[in-house]
Amino acid sequence: MPNCIQLIDKSTNKPAAFQDIDNAMRQHFNAPPDPDNWHRDWYNLFSLFLALGDDFTKIREIYKDMPEFLEILDWLEQHYEPKAWYQPK
Repeated sequence: MPNCIQLIDKSTNKPAAFQDIDNAMRQHFNAPPDPDNWHRDWYNLFSLFLALGDDFTKIREIYKDMPEFLEILDWLEQHYEPKAWYQPK
């Protein structure tokens, strides 16, 4: 029974594909494309917290001593609104 997450694009009010988010993030941070890895591992670092219902403020507290992740988190919060839910069997 999974906890699920979508990131809603604030400019369109529609769910965004994680790969599209990663591509936009790479463009913003001037990072090269990588078909195998998330930029700075953002999905693996933040998605579980968001799926469990944590907000950006709580995640920011967890990563407060890691500015390289905080700038990613700030960018995500500027552009996307998390939508989390629990999906029973």
